[in-house]
Amino acid sequence: MKKKHNTPLIIMACGITGLAAPTNCNADMTKAGLNKRIYIGRRSDIKDGDTGYTTATGKISAISFKTYKGFKQIFGRKLSNDAEQSLKFNETNKFMAQDVVLKLTSAANDTDTIATIESLFGIDDAVVVVETNSGGFKVYGKDTGLEMTELSQKDGIKFEDDNSFMVKLTGAELGLVPWFLATDYATSKALLDSYVV
Repeated sequence: MKKKHNTPLIIMACGITGLAAPTNCNADMTKAGLNKRIYIGRRSDIKDGDTGYTTATGKISAISFKTYKGFKQIFGRKLSNDAEQSLKFNETNKFMAQDVVLKLTSAANDTDTIATIESLFGIDDAVVVVETNSGGFKVYGKDTGLEMTELSQKDGIKFEDDNSFMVKLTGAELGLVPWFLATDYATSKALLDSYVV
């Protein structure tokens, strides 16, 4: 007979009538959505093994790249980017499916965005750091990387039609998407900016 585990299930009671609420529900809430700033690199450009990431209290606080390697920084359309993670499983294991969907605009003289999109064609190990609307950064594709699975762009018919690129990157990781945090927002942003090549 299997032994039963009597581990209590703890449920946050924010907004549920009849349950004792935590002392401050608002402290646990953050703004949803992604901001415009995006950093894209390759897992193979980050130092091997765990030495490539410096972690502290479950967050990544620094990334070590191989010589002359780093991130490309691009900007998506505000309030148009999306990222998600969800638990999936097959016959042998469980994993976290990760998807990052970016809406990228590019003017005729914006060669950086076009070059970054084209660089994603032949790789399957993209690491994408997205800026959240709550003033933080999350690292997608940390261990195995993401692969571009969709790309589309229309020039439109009317003046106001959306003519941006839609880029979708997909991958599978063994853990949750980690936060990138080096002390505070300003320090984290400055550190990520320093990785741009």
